Order: sequence, then structure tokens, then C-alpha cells
Amino acid sequence: MEIEDEISNLESRLNDLRALKQLILKQLHQIGRESFEGHLDREVLYDIVEDRGRRKNDRSGEKEFNRKRVSRLAETLNENESHVKDAIARISNKLEKNTAKILFGNMG
Repeated sequence: MEIEDEISNLESRLNDLRALKQLILKQLHQIGRESFEGHLDREVLYDIVEDRGRRKNDRSGEKEFNRKRVSRLAETLNENESHVKDAIARISNKLEKNTAKILFGNMG
């Protein structure tokens, strides 16, 4: 019974975290609409935030990852890589330095 209780507690916590993630993404979307003029800027930001959540604290091979990430973003969004890099630069300029570093690393 103790294991089942622990599993139930963990499932409940996971559901709470999923709800919190949705709330944060909704707030991010609102901020993005108010703060970033271009559709591409918002799409890049959302994609990176989602991916950072999946990758958590994994920083292994980050420089190579960043090059691949820009390329993948460009492909996913059907945009030129230079446009994606420009969007990253615009977003970075509007964010605090530490926040930009956390989100983008050396992508720009």
C-alpha cells in the first residue's frame, strides 16, 4: 500500500507540474504578443522555451547543439537560418542578459 500511495502522490505532483507548465506557457504567450513584434520572434521563443524544458540541465555538447538547433528551428519554421539568428538577436536584446544566456546560450 505504501508504494501505491507514493505512486499516487507522484502522479498528482506530475499533474500539478503539467498544469503549471500550461499556465507558464499561456503567460509567455501573452508576454510574447505584447513584447515581440514579429511572428517569427514569438515562434522562436516558444520553441526554445519548450525545448529547454525537455532538455532540463543537459549542457553536453551545447555549442554543437546550438548550431543544430538554429538549423532545426529554421527548417521547422520554414525560415532562412539567418532570419532565425536575427530573431534570436532581437529577442536577446529585449531580455535581461542572464535570461537570454539561459535560453539561447551561444545560438545567436
